[in-house]
Amino acid sequence: MIKISIVTISFNQFKFLKDCMTSVISQITEEIEYIVVDPGSNDGSREYIQSYGSKIKTVFDLDSGPSDGLNNGFSKANGQYYYFLNSDDILLPGAVNSMLLAIKNNISADVFCFRGYLVDEDLFHLRYMRTFNFSAKRFCRGNTSIFQQGLLFSSFRFKQFGGFNKDNKTCWDAELAVKMSLRGAQFIDMPEIISYFRIYSTSITGSANNLIENSKNKNRLFKLTFNKKPSLFNKFIYHIVKFEKYFYFDYLTKYLHLKIMNLKKKSSIWS
Repeated sequence: MIKISIVTISFNQFKFLKDCMTSVISQITEEIEYIVVDPGSNDGSREYIQSYGSKIKTVFDLDSGPSDGLNNGFSKANGQYYYFLNSDDILLPGAVNSMLLAIKNNISADVFCFRGYLVDEDLFHLRYMRTFNFSAKRFCRGNTSIFQQGLLFSSFRFKQFGGFNKDNKTCWDAELAVKMSLRGAQFIDMPEIISYFRIYSTSITGSANNLIENSKNKNRLFKLTFNKKPSLFNKFIYHIVKFEKYFYFDYLTKYLHLKIMNLKKKSSIWS
């Protein structure tokens, strides 16, 4: 029986794709299936993806963006739980075992929130990442955030909402998590560090062009959660809470640890 379906979406990401796919394929067992989605790369990515043959499933359909591509990938999935990893991110060694053990020991959980690191283009550690005590209300107030590369979620819950909102181009993962929370899904925090989230100037998260659209989406999620638009006061408090969270947790408590890790900068974790 397939326990976990992992989907990677890629579009002209050949520069990073090998590290991403290697990190997953090296951990595949009979309980894991891997699906790679590519809507039309012309940089050699497709040829590389196809070189794995029957070890993976492929989806080469055109799509309208990342969220639509993920929906296409998960439409081919057979797992009880879903996880997705962008083509520029990395699944750390032992991550799959951590996921399987978490499922075994927490059979009533719907969403598992693992941890990871934000890294730059060369895998230089920037800061520690986690989703903490998630709920729709806490997210919309800025008390917690979404670390997508740490989320493992029930396929049943995913299908409840027809997958990701393909019109959301910036925070489709957060929207699904908010909807799951509002429907009563059980979120559980996990201590294991399972992934690297790579950010750079042209990535979706790193691009300034998406800031305005992301703000609109978060305002929409606030209204969905509280049945009203966020006031100026709500927005002010949100930014204060986010700054406080970053300063006291993400910065102060992890500063020394990351300074040590950065002394061991590597170009590849499999070399």
